[in-house]
Amino acid sequence: MFQLITFLVRYLRASEDIKAGDVVLEEYSLNRGPIYSTRPVCLGCYQTLSNNASERYICHKCGWPLCSDVCEKSPEHAPECEIFASQNVKVDSEKFNYDDIEPMYDVICPIRVLWQREHEPQNWSIFWKLMSHVDDWSVSSDWKRSHDNIVKYIVEDLKIGN
Repeated sequence: MFQLITFLVRYLRASEDIKAGDVVLEEYSLNRGPIYSTRPVCLGCYQTLSNNASERYICHKCGWPLCSDVCEKSPEHAPECEIFASQNVKVDSEKFNYDDIEPMYDVICPIRVLWQREHEPQNWSIFWKLMSHVDDWSVSSDWKRSHDNIVKYIVEDLKIGN
């Protein structure tokens, strides 16, 4: 008895020579933000923030630390700023650990995705078509604990999903 095995391989094949510097593929990101377990960065431009308080700028609406007033007005910073301000929640960024990982940044990407539900529904619907990797990640007890803390903060402090 023969068993037929089919492999699905995805790759790109050039139909012509590609010169160095040529753009081969361009794609818009659905969400952008600081990576999980990051040091404090500006939420407008992602520049690493100094541990020197005089070199940081604090957003007047939400309290997140930024590098400047320009980044306070940045569309990149708008989702979390709007959500925090609408719930009258201000981040106490003076308590942040500027020399190491700051756990508060772990809420940014999920908040930005949730913000899209109201403001960019076309992107929001795409998220539901994406493959989940939660089974791969959830083997780590650190990830599980962090995930639980993020969800708790979003639901209880920011009142999203209630």
